[in-house]
Amino acid sequence: GMAADDEMERLQKNAEEHIQHRHDEMMLVEKEKMKAEKERMKAEKERVEIEKKKAEQQCRPPN
Repeated sequence: GMAADDEMERLQKNAEEHIQHRHDEMMLVEKEKMKAEKERMKAEKERVEIEKKKAEQQCRPPN
């Protein structure tokens, strides 16, 4: 039964490594998503700032 045990152990190890790899990939994807979201938020904020400035300039009467 030694060979069978070794085989089982090897399969178990492969399965664990596979799961870990999937986990790492998921983490990476999540990180990328977070990064993209942050970039989007930043861009949105900048756009709002620009809109505000434009609005202020339009409201202000020219001297």
